[in-house]
Amino acid sequence: MQGSDRGKQIKTFARIGALGIELAASTVIGLLGGQWLDGKLGTEPWLSIAGLVLGVIAGFKSLYQTAKKHAQNTAEKANDSDEQDRR
Repeated sequence: MQGSDRGKQIKTFARIGALGIELAASTVIGLLGGQWLDGKLGTEPWLSIAGLVLGVIAGFKSLYQTAKKHAQNTAEKANDSDEQDRR
């Protein structure tokens, strides 16, 4: 395996790991925020559930945006290589 291929693999694994951490962190932050508000307002467990749901939605939104960006970059690279092959 060449060094540049290995570097690309490491970057890919790092991005995937960061997505997992981001998804988990947004979920936990939403839940903890909801629990804190429940404690302040006495609305247990409704704001905890709402915070959890919002955290999960935020995490998946970020995951979707990253996947969409990756798909666009892949499509652009494919179009560039097709143009170079035509020349």
